[in-house]
Order: sequence, then structure tokens, then C-alpha cells
Amino acid sequence: VVVAFSGGVDSAVVARAARACLGADHCRLVMAVGPAVPESEVREAREIAAQIELELTTVDAQEWLDPDYLRNDERRCYYCKSHLYQTLERFRLSLPEPSAWRVINGVNVEDLGDYRPGLEAAREASVVAPLAEAGLTKADIRRLAAAWGLTVHDKPATPCLASRIAYG
Repeated sequence: VVVAFSGGVDSAVVARAARACLGADHCRLVMAVGPAVPESEVREAREIAAQIELELTTVDAQEWLDPDYLRNDERRCYYCKSHLYQTLERFRLSLPEPSAWRVINGVNVEDLGDYRPGLEAAREASVVAPLAEAGLTKADIRRLAAAWGLTVHDKPATPCLASRIAYG
């Protein structure tokens, strides 16, 4: 699997579960970096990836070059996630036997009830959400992370810097 990895608790748990089920040779962690991702988040993501014993690949999804994203309307997250999943798809296609790989994310069941335009982008890109499919809540995910000894188990949610800028 190719894991859309942020270094947060959700993506860490889905990555840890994937590694346990599939083995390290069948898991790739990929994190999109760019102007809206602080370097401290990238460093922390590398530390979490090391705890899971998987290498982290960083990519620039270049959403900041998209006029739709720059318009900063209520679909900003959709445009950003569309670029992310297109980039992850290109990464998947670069792997040996690309048809054997799937892109997965850390969306949980509670995310499904929120207004999240990025979920539409994930559906369009056929991204699988194992935690949501398993019916796991954020509390469930934090308990799993703690049981697995992941230091991110109690990390507060860290919204994207772009989400802190009002639309318009």
C-alpha cells in the first residue's frame, strides 16, 4: 500500500497496521510537503515513520501552483487533496507491479460526518480509508496508537496552515 502520511495519529495507525499485516516491503509512506506544511511537521513525521520502521518519502504535490487552490474558496481542500492524490497515484505507478499497490489514507469514521471536501477528492481517486471502513473513531485510533507505543498517540490535531486563512 501507499499510505498518504501526515505523521498524525490517524495516518500513523493506518501505517502501523499496514506494516503489521503486509510487511515493510509492501508499505510506502508518502507525505506531501509545501508552503502549508511546517518543517517541524516533516521532522515529526520522519520520527513517527522511524517508530513504525518504515521510510518516509516526501513529495511536492504543487497545489500552490493551481489557480483554483489559490482562489481560496470553500473548495480549497478539495483542490489540495486532488493534487495530493494525483501525486500519490503517480508514485504508485512508479512502483514495481503498480497494479498490486493501493493508495490508503487515515480517514476515520468521525471524519465522514464533517464538511470535508478532501473526502470527495479521495473518492474520485479511489483512495481506500481502512480506519473508516473498520468503523474506528478518533478515540479508538488513539488507544491503538498508545497500545503500539506510538508517541503520536496523544498529539493534538494539527490542521493545515492554509485552513487557518479565511476563505476569499
